Amino acid sequence: MSAPALATEARLPVWLRCLSWIDNALRRFLTGVAQLLVVAIFVLMFGEVSSRYLLGVSLLVTWEFSAYFLGWLVFLGAADTAARSKHVRVSLLVEHCGRRTAQAIEIVGHVIALLAAAVVAWALTSFALDAFHRGSVTQTISKVPIFAIYGVSAVGAIAVTVTVLLRVTMLCLGLGLPAEREETEIEDSQECL
Repeated sequence: MSAPALATEARLPVWLRCLSWIDNALRRFLTGVAQLLVVAIFVLMFGEVSSRYLLGVSLLVTWEFSAYFLGWLVFLGAADTAARSKHVRVSLLVEHCGRRTAQAIEIVGHVIALLAAAVVAWALTSFALDAFHRGSVTQTISKVPIFAIYGVSAVGAIAVTVTVLLRVTMLCLGLGLPAEREETEIEDSQECL
């Protein structure tokens, strides 16, 4: 980490540094799992195509598990996407406003995103716990426990909620978004070279 990054990090309150550390660790772990899911989908699909054309037999669970993995991939990768500001967002209004107005718009937008993420996380967690208590399984040959399907997605939604909470907090404290601070610090460190 660069000297400006360390100085910025040292100015943050302890609770915010802890939240930032949790967010980063959780996102790194979930991104790794998401990368493994991409590989798993490829292997499943390659196995399905190979089995169908070479042996004339279709694998029974390929499409089902590929669908689960793709859904999990979306939720598990969403936190990292949001943290890096690589998600779809409309910035036309923000680009044509003054600094304070732009910051207020960013805060309002992030608060709305936080509420939406929290509702999705709560709903998925509720669905997972309900399915666990009922012992529900899918009505397919694989009999996958439904709580696992909702549970993995809930973990991703919780990670998105933590990430957006961190972003809202940073904006409200006037510290800017973490991704913006990193870009500024990189530009500052390149100017020193």
